[in-house]
Amino acid sequence: MEMKNKLLYKILLLLVIINATYSYGQNKNQKGSNYTLVYEFPYSGEVLVNDVLIDKSIYGTLNGTEFINYFILDNGEQTIKTELKANKGTISSESLKKVSTDFGIYNADINNGELQNIQLIQKLNFPDLKTPVPIVSGQWNFKANLPFKLEGWKNSEDLSKWDKDKLEKEVVKKYNELREILNSGNSGEFVKELAFANKEFFVANYYNESKKNEFLSNLAKDFSKQKGLVPPIENYKLRIMGNGKVVALESSSDNDSQGVLTTKDIENKKIYVTYIMLHKPQNSDKFQIVRYLAYNTSLLNR
Repeated sequence: MEMKNKLLYKILLLLVIINATYSYGQNKNQKGSNYTLVYEFPYSGEVLVNDVLIDKSIYGTLNGTEFINYFILDNGEQTIKTELKANKGTISSESLKKVSTDFGIYNADINNGELQNIQLIQKLNFPDLKTPVPIVSGQWNFKANLPFKLEGWKNSEDLSKWDKDKLEKEVVKKYNELREILNSGNSGEFVKELAFANKEFFVANYYNESKKNEFLSNLAKDFSKQKGLVPPIENYKLRIMGNGKVVALESSSDNDSQGVLTTKDIENKKIYVTYIMLHKPQNSDKFQIVRYLAYNTSLLNR
């Protein structure tokens, strides 16, 4: 497939995906933009927007059509970071260019429930590599303009200034509370723990009441399937992101360093990826879920 035709195909595919996600979920009088990051890498790695994780590789690949409004707190300049790791050997400039042809930021206006003016905002290019390397990092900036502002972790406590032992103790305590809820099968209570994050997700993605209810119902169904399967909180590493204001526990025994609440259902050959990010709002004595990643996929033997 020629490069021009391949790019056209990707844009048309993006249109189909966006329409499938939003056509029945928007406020009809809402007008705004959907900033979307498109990438397809045959490497392990991760993607961050404004220093907060939006995606991690699973099974050694990192692919996504990710709507990133949710990670944009204010208008103006935004930052995207990636780190890619070769699964075997090294990554060369030539191989990187081949797999990042369509790597970029796209936008689609939403006007009265209709998607309009899908366009490539910015092509994201990696710098030339003088020699093949096992790990490649990249950082890019772009400007966003949205009809809303999100609170997110903007005014949260700076956790990088905390005593490390105290921070770990409190974060592990919160994770154990979440693990107990999820493992008990009380999916409704677990969804309540996501209330702040979901409220901002709905704003960022222009969800109407019908779409919110559908989303929450599907979320609860997925969480309920993890009853009795959630692993204990152990073999973890604490990670601070969000410019010091967001914290997560990642598995130190998993090659992809997924969140510690990620659950394997061996019998049904499913893996439920659950990556929880916490913050501590100013003047609050409790940690709160500020963002999360949750999806399921087939469980492969590795």
